[in-house]
Amino acid sequence: MILHHLTFKDKIQSLNEAFRVLRPQGSLHVADIAKPHDTITQLTSLITSRLEQASDNVRGLLPKMLLTAGFDQVTETKKYGTIFGTVALYRVRKPNISK
Repeated sequence: MILHHLTFKDKIQSLNEAFRVLRPQGSLHVADIAKPHDTITQLTSLITSRLEQASDNVRGLLPKMLLTAGFDQVTETKKYGTIFGTVALYRVRKPNISK
């Protein structure tokens, strides 16, 4: 629950660094604000998307950012509706061949 506080550039840099230090076949688990998944979270996301740097997350860009960093097998494992909008859990894997 930290990535939504970062600028787009800092999100990419942070994910690139996580990719760099993770061993091949290692997994990374991420929990953060995500694209709304129902009417209630769509309404709360109208506010959240204007706070800090959360708009990237609310637009659903986090999975693409994880892929851009080099991770594969991006899996959304769970979604929760919260007062801040949707929070999603992702599991990603670093491929056996380094970036």
